[in-house]
Amino acid sequence: MHFLSRLVHRFSTVATSTSNVGSISTDLYKEKDLKRLVDKFKRYSDLERFRTKTGIYKETVRRLANAKRFRWIEEILEHQKQYKDVSKEGFSVRLVALYGQADLPKKLGIEPDQVSYNTVVKAYCEMGSLDSAIMLLDDMEKKGVEPDRITFNTLLHAFYMNGRFGAAEMIWERMANRNITPDIRSYNAKLYGLAMEKRTKEAVELVEEMRYKTIKPDVFSFNALIKGFVNEGKLEEAKWWYDEIEKSDCAINKGTFTILVPLVCEKGDLDFAFELCKKIFGRRCLVDEELLQLVLDSLVKESKIEEAKELVELSKTNDYCRYNLKFSSNE
Repeated sequence: MHFLSRLVHRFSTVATSTSNVGSISTDLYKEKDLKRLVDKFKRYSDLERFRTKTGIYKETVRRLANAKRFRWIEEILEHQKQYKDVSKEGFSVRLVALYGQADLPKKLGIEPDQVSYNTVVKAYCEMGSLDSAIMLLDDMEKKGVEPDRITFNTLLHAFYMNGRFGAAEMIWERMANRNITPDIRSYNAKLYGLAMEKRTKEAVELVEEMRYKTIKPDVFSFNALIKGFVNEGKLEEAKWWYDEIEKSDCAINKGTFTILVPLVCEKGDLDFAFELCKKIFGRRCLVDEELLQLVLDSLVKESKIEEAKELVELSKTNDYCRYNLKFSSNE
């Protein structure tokens, strides 16, 4: 008996000491026995890094909900209460899993409030269940729970970013009808929607509207405009808005470079591409290696060997991130 106890303790220690959350996720995904799934989940929850991976939590609860193992969902939730950092997340995920069940209030013993609804709306949007998110908005209003700016911003972002521009505009109208004033997040969502629709003229007009309403555009606003012009293949306009970022005292970020650099290389403006790379390193910006490799390959192709060598040197000698850039075989 003592040997068995030690063996169980050893297994538990090994399982919870691993730092490879990816392996844990795979283990849970492959586990077909739902009771063992619950037991493993509870054991892995001792790891703080595991508890931050809410996607694993949602997938586990989803599987249990689909199998109608609601008692085991409750068991997981009860277990999570010992961890202060996830108790609220556990509650919200339970709502996600059970919402839509006819006996939701009876199962949970609660009446969802605005915060609960907003959490579930966000979860549905993250899962791509946009129609369910809208149905939830309808349900809020039906039950007298007032949606707020957080509710609408969550929906606007999801619908604009997923190319459902018309539906997003209807959400915008519903927000206006409730006299909820759009903020920078609302406008940025719409700007990205316009960029994806290649409606840059309207996007520029929207930025002017923001300024008129004293809503200062931020780097995400400018990135959306740059993305719009990039999508239309208009390099000079994209460069103009790139310059506007610094004029507006905003900090250029990874997204700016990621959006702009490919078009710059495609259009053959390699001097500018090289300048962008130097700014990346100067600002200690963490971009994907593929982006820098694209510039390097373009420089080599146009026989700009000195610039190419300098870029490789910067990639190796900077003091914040080493990149493994390689000259193409044609060099």
